[in-house]
Amino acid sequence: MSYDADDEIPEPPAVRRLRIMVSVLMVVLILGIVTIAATIVIRLGFGIGEGSGAIAAAEFELPAGDVLSLGQGDGTALFLLRDGDGKEWMLVFDDRTGEQLSRTQIQRN
Repeated sequence: MSYDADDEIPEPPAVRRLRIMVSVLMVVLILGIVTIAATIVIRLGFGIGEGSGAIAAAEFELPAGDVLSLGQGDGTALFLLRDGDGKEWMLVFDDRTGEQLSRTQIQRN
C-alpha cells in the first residue's frame, strides 16, 4: 500500500470535538466583544438630553470650605462642600445664571 499526499487521513473523534469546541469558543468571544463594544457605544452615545451639556454660568459663589464633589442635574449644578466646622452641605445652583437655588445640610449616621 502506497501513501499518496492527496489521500486524506481520517480525523480522530477527539480532534474533531476539539476543533468544534474551539470554533464555538471563537464565536462566543466574538459575540462578547461585539456586546461590550455596543454597550460602550450606547452608554457614551445616547442619554444626552436637551437639558444636558456644558454649564453656561461663568462662576458660582461658594462659601469657604472644601469641595468634595460636584455634579450636574437637569438645569442645575450640584456641589458637595465641607465647611470649617466639618459639616457637609449640598448646594444646588442654576447652571445658566449661577444663582443658588438651595442649600441642604447632610447628616451622616
